Amino acid sequence: MHVLEDKIYENPLVMTQIENNTKDQAKLGGFQNAIDNAIITSGEAHQKMMIHLLSNLGEAAETSNLLLDLMYAEKKNSEFDQSDVE
Repeated sequence: MHVLEDKIYENPLVMTQIENNTKDQAKLGGFQNAIDNAIITSGEAHQKMMIHLLSNLGEAAETSNLLLDLMYAEKKNSEFDQSDVE
């Protein structure tokens, strides 16, 4: 979902529609087209990454380690944020 959301944020027309209209009105604008484009472009990017990583096991291992580091960093930040609330 975040990939699609990020792609939609890149569309200035849709973002203007979202900022200035209700959800129902925004749906009538370019929002659906932006979602369709986001799905297509993110699918292409994911397919290219999949092929690349499956063909390069060393890079796949590095990517795996990087993702795990990112997830643990987010977990640590989440725990930190929760401790601020208490």
